[in-house]
Amino acid sequence: MLHCIIGMVDKTKRALAVLQERSNRDREELAMWMRRHAEGLDNDMKKRTSEMMASTLRQTEDRVTEVKRRAGTFKTHATRSAGNFLFFV
Repeated sequence: MLHCIIGMVDKTKRALAVLQERSNRDREELAMWMRRHAEGLDNDMKKRTSEMMASTLRQTEDRVTEVKRRAGTFKTHATRSAGNFLFFV
């Protein structure tokens, strides 16, 4: 009877060792997957950030160009108005 109990204890120990090995292997695989996934997200984030920065820069340049155009138009109009005012005085 004692031999039977010792045999069951040994089998249980081996089963626990196998389960522990599998658990460690699964943890390693999960960690590797997470690193790969994080690298992909980093690259994707960098690409999106670069695209957003380029878009923002283009929009800013367009707005600056528009403000300069309007300022030139206003300056021309103000100069003409001042010339006309001086002409009539």
